[in-house]
Amino acid sequence: MITIRAEKPDDQPGIQEVDASATATLRRTYRPSQKAIANKARIRKQTQRLVAVINDRVVGTVEYHITDQSLGIMGLGVHQNFRMLGVARSLFCALEAIASKEDVARIQLYTVKETGNVDVFKRLGFMVASEQEDEFSESDGFSKLTGVEMVMQLPVQGDCQ
Repeated sequence: MITIRAEKPDDQPGIQEVDASATATLRRTYRPSQKAIANKARIRKQTQRLVAVINDRVVGTVEYHITDQSLGIMGLGVHQNFRMLGVARSLFCALEAIASKEDVARIQLYTVKETGNVDVFKRLGFMVASEQEDEFSESDGFSKLTGVEMVMQLPVQGDCQ
């Protein structure tokens, strides 16, 4: 059973393990630029984190922040050994509940098209809002990367109810 909850201080080792596992596959495609690192540090002061736990082990994590009419997501990660078990969907359902409670109109995220994650987010109910040349990432394998803004309008009539 997957439990979703706010992070606790003693979750840090598990969060670090999830981050390392989740980003290992992404780093074959891209790495964040200095601009992205600075932007994330600036936003992080306003973020909160949820963790997904199975049998007392942190297996997934996501950071989010709430602005005017949206809940912004960053840093979604699922440990490689726990993918395809509904961890990401469970995290998104929890985010939808938070967004509903906060009365925001949409959930937003940014991803890099070349990772293949656009299709993953579409299956979760997101739509592409815009695409542009990515200015937050660097790659040894691609001459340019495509940044994709994605949005999910709320309320969603889906798997979370």
